[in-house]
Amino acid sequence: MADENLCLQERGERMRSAVVILGLALVALVVMTEWELALHWRGLLAIPFFGASLQLVQAYSGVCIFHAKRGTRATAGYVEGVLDPWQRERMQKLGRGVLATAGALSMSATALVLVVAYFA
Repeated sequence: MADENLCLQERGERMRSAVVILGLALVALVVMTEWELALHWRGLLAIPFFGASLQLVQAYSGVCIFHAKRGTRATAGYVEGVLDPWQRERMQKLGRGVLATAGALSMSATALVLVVAYFA
């Protein structure tokens, strides 16, 4: 699609990265639970949740926020500039949407962890 700035290979790498980061966040959650850390420390899980959410949303949408900001596209093995100003502007708008979606998703996941920990 014309609005995407990631090739299929890049999207796959971001999806794998999201799974790894999410796995690490879940391991950290288990460790925090076993050590019975205070509730506010579990709020730090927002950081890996944001990283995983960002990678996941970028893989799903095909829009990298960093390439969108620079007006470039990552294709198989190289980065090319997007010459059409309308398309570049549209890609930047989609990049802001990806960032907002990842932020909302990570905050929701963190809030869920905190609510469950509070009532458990």
